[in-house]
Amino acid sequence: MPHQTLRYAMIGGGQGSWIGEAHRKALALDGTARLVAGCFSSSRERSLAFGLELGLTNESRIYGSAAELAEAEAALGDLKPHFVVICTPNRCHLEQISLLAAKGFPVVCDKPLCETLAEGKQALEALGSGLLALTHCYAGYAMIKEARSLVTKGRLGTLRKVVVEYPQGWLVPEEGKPSMSASSGVSSMVDVGTHAEHLARYVTGLEAKEVFADVSSFVAGAPRTPDDFNVLVRYEGGQRGVLIASQSSSGEQNCLRLRVYGSEGSLDWMQEEPNVLTMRLRDQPVQTLHRGQPYLCEEARSCSRLPPGHPEGYLEAFANIYRSFAAAVLARERGTDLKVDFPTAADGIASLAFVEAVSKSAETGTWVHV
Repeated sequence: MPHQTLRYAMIGGGQGSWIGEAHRKALALDGTARLVAGCFSSSRERSLAFGLELGLTNESRIYGSAAELAEAEAALGDLKPHFVVICTPNRCHLEQISLLAAKGFPVVCDKPLCETLAEGKQALEALGSGLLALTHCYAGYAMIKEARSLVTKGRLGTLRKVVVEYPQGWLVPEEGKPSMSASSGVSSMVDVGTHAEHLARYVTGLEAKEVFADVSSFVAGAPRTPDDFNVLVRYEGGQRGVLIASQSSSGEQNCLRLRVYGSEGSLDWMQEEPNVLTMRLRDQPVQTLHRGQPYLCEEARSCSRLPPGHPEGYLEAFANIYRSFAAAVLARERGTDLKVDFPTAADGIASLAFVEAVSKSAETGTWVHV
């Protein structure tokens, strides 16, 4: 746990960016870090206007390019940011990670790590031994920590199957309105499928070996990108999995759901009801575990802020990622070791390898190694 409020800069996340606002609110929730600089738009004028709107008073620390920010902020000595947050389109991530790593900044990057696996590997090389957190924020939920602990302790027995679903419906046009298309031509596999893949891997520890994918584009639009993915997964240990990622599922909001099955029982968690985890063990009553209770593992308890019965959600999970990352930044500065519990660049590489295998499988109609 950090004992001081750190300083951070942000690239992207400007006017109209809801994810940029989510990052800023998550950082403010625990007083983890305060914003001291930023490049919020490729337009210097818009960047300046938005930075002032956010309360930055030193106009010289509001920039019109990421390169300018990295160069100037690195020269500020004890006043420079402790880390920099990237909230830009995926196509910008490689260049910006490389710029910041070259200047020695720890980085928080919104997922995915990069646009392609090849770019992800370049980013990993550029990062070297530097710190990077990838905001697969669902790993920050308290009941996901509990699910991971139960799997690790063997409460489910030998793992057999994982089912993870992430259906959304926002691409489906409202009556009388034109259809929407995924921003920047990003497929639903990259947008939400990477979250599903990471969540399954985080909780179970299983690594995908090969995939078989059926992919569709149900919603017309330009650019026309895949918006519905149904993927069969074979894991390294022989377990089986099913991953569904869709943004054309009419009526759905943000229904991320994970089910894990073992020889002795199963777990069931839904992001839209994140404060509960259902456990079903053989020959026992169904158990509903609740966030904030003393019977949970230490990791789950430490992720809670409010008493039981007071719902916590998305921003708290996001803040948990940042709290862990800030502790790692401070530990690195003090020359001490700290167990990392946030998604890293290596997680980003694993997700991009999964996406690439899914794409190849959809093209060839065959099983493809990850």
